[in-house]
Amino acid sequence: MDRRQALKDTAMRLFVEEGFQQTSTARVSKVAGVATGTLFTYFASKDDLINTVYAESKSELTAFILEKVTESDPSIKILKSIWKQGVKWGLANPIQYRFIQLFEASAYGLAYAESHDNKIQNMIAEAYIELGNNNTNLPQSLMSRIINSNQNALINYLLTEENGEYNKALSKQMLEVTLAGLMD
Repeated sequence: MDRRQALKDTAMRLFVEEGFQQTSTARVSKVAGVATGTLFTYFASKDDLINTVYAESKSELTAFILEKVTESDPSIKILKSIWKQGVKWGLANPIQYRFIQLFEASAYGLAYAESHDNKIQNMIAEAYIELGNNNTNLPQSLMSRIINSNQNALINYLLTEENGEYNKALSKQMLEVTLAGLMD
């Protein structure tokens, strides 16, 4: 593993375990086994490290989801594919998954969301509208967050209660409950 990757992996784990504010670049460097100044060879600042780890993790998640999504598919199939792939990725990559959740719930995430397009969120919103289920008049971004929150609840449950094993029946049931709540 190269130094840059070691720094990213170490930083991600430490940020998840200890938080952004409590984790210094010196600590990341020490745990990664590199000189403190080496981190700054690859990342301009701690903020750059955090944003880079997020952008690359989110890109990996998005690519994994899009492997199984075809935009010409029926809307319900798109929603099901996004849900299933997101759950499977979260279970296979628990540290990255938790890092993404931590980042998106932080001030970093708020600033990042304002300046970047979220392809998956847009696909969810478009599928929801196409299904004709906008009786609740929920803003699209809120509706996408509801779906994401329920997906996160399932992933966290499976990671903590089911040893990280994918449960197809439970995943399907949770998606049905989520969509029913949005479409009534």
